Amino acid sequence: MNIKAVIKAAMASRGYNQAAVAEKAGWKNQSSLSTAINRPNPSMETVFRILTSMEYEIIIKDKNSATSWKVDEL
Repeated sequence: MNIKAVIKAAMASRGYNQAAVAEKAGWKNQSSLSTAINRPNPSMETVFRILTSMEYEIIIKDKNSATSWKVDEL
């Protein structure tokens, strides 16, 4: 699943539209969020901003062990 699909799935699971997420994330309008999501490679800062505004966490997990780290800020 690519990051755009993850963001859209997260929005759907919370019942948010782009206008609601834009407001929660501090963008002036929905089109700013749309532009950010539709970039070929949105920055990690943008992804973090969007997901944390919807109360999601970003976890980095080692594929070969139980080691993981929670990203608290960028």
